[in-house]
Amino acid sequence: MRHQKEDQTPTLLYNFSMGPIPTIQNFVETIQKVSQTQKTILNVPHHLLLTLSYLLELFLKPLKITHPFSPVRLQKLIRPNHIKHSFLLEKGYVPLYTLESAMEDWKEECGEEWR
Repeated sequence: MRHQKEDQTPTLLYNFSMGPIPTIQNFVETIQKVSQTQKTILNVPHHLLLTLSYLLELFLKPLKITHPFSPVRLQKLIRPNHIKHSFLLEKGYVPLYTLESAMEDWKEECGEEWR
């Protein structure tokens, strides 16, 4: 969007999803591969995480302490976005990245976010 504003070039922006849609497990495994880490990953039921996130929010928000377990973010993890990746593919779009190459590119562009 910033590029479009700077040079006034007409641009059509799509919110794109990969196909097949990666699972959370795919993301975790790919992030570990790209970051070259092997950590134990716990499989915790969503409702338990959501309950804990609300408790954290209840106690930490009045103290103005931030935490990475936002109830809103946790709910977004399981809510479908209804984006059809086939739409762009049918229009001739050729994906430039796989999940792994996209993570590699992100790491290269924003290395500080991977530390």
